[in-house]
Amino acid sequence: MISSINELKTRLLTSNVVNNEYGFRGCKVSEIETIEAKYGTLPYVYKQILFLAGHRAGTLISNGEFEFYIDEVLQLNERVFQDREEGIQEGEKPISLPKNVFFCFCRYDNRPNFILANGEKDCPVYVYDYEGGNNETIQELYKSIWEWIEDLVEDAAHWVNVRKNR
Repeated sequence: MISSINELKTRLLTSNVVNNEYGFRGCKVSEIETIEAKYGTLPYVYKQILFLAGHRAGTLISNGEFEFYIDEVLQLNERVFQDREEGIQEGEKPISLPKNVFFCFCRYDNRPNFILANGEKDCPVYVYDYEGGNNETIQELYKSIWEWIEDLVEDAAHWVNVRKNR
């Protein structure tokens, strides 16, 4: 399993998910500081991923299908919190979210994944299913951010291989 930023970078390059060093575009320190001022201190592991690939990492993420890169993730956070507020105004009683929730991933605007911005080194990744109205749920998907990113890398590498063998 991937357990360091160097292993992540190597895996992305050797699997041809990222073609070369120029295929990475990470976040700046100032961008991370702005996010942390609003949401809390992001886990160290997640920040390392953002510094490497917060804006781009080859074909790791397909545009339109997933929200993963920082601009998309910030919009995702605003949208989820706005949806919750609108639901409250319409009389819904959403379940409580843990303190310092930061939504870090979503696919097709459904079941966003989140981490806790509590300053830990690593943390679990959770899914928030709120499309069912009063049937909202929160479940742990991955024990660690490394496990989560490993799954994304494996999926991207699979599709690179499929395209290569067509």
